[in-house]
Amino acid sequence: YEAAFRAVARRDLERRTTGKGPHRDDLAIRLFGHMASEYASEGQQRGLVMALRLALVNWYGARGGTTPVILADDIVGELDPGRRRGFWEAVGPVSQVIATGTSYPERVGSRPWRRWRMEAGHLSVEGAADESR
Repeated sequence: YEAAFRAVARRDLERRTTGKGPHRDDLAIRLFGHMASEYASEGQQRGLVMALRLALVNWYGARGGTTPVILADDIVGELDPGRRRGFWEAVGPVSQVIATGTSYPERVGSRPWRRWRMEAGHLSVEGAADESR
């Protein structure tokens, strides 16, 4: 990778981005012996991505001694109900999650939710989600 970085360093500096490296590599994932990108449904593909992300959360937590903060951008709208519940259950009650979306997440277990609302450039706190249900 060092040779690849050096070969494009000037261009990367001009563009202010990195064009080579592991973050640009494709990852081939198989599902039931088939390429997931060709075989899996969109829901299955999203589930695979979430499984990889949750594995990273566990990996970083085990090595760093602290569970990472999970940023979940519109996870509620992207997953079907079963996968959505599975995600929140897998995250567990000790993880701090910052979730964005157009609807509130379902209540899973005893997880309290602090809701923030942004409207017309103004941020307000609406209280914990379980207080209003």
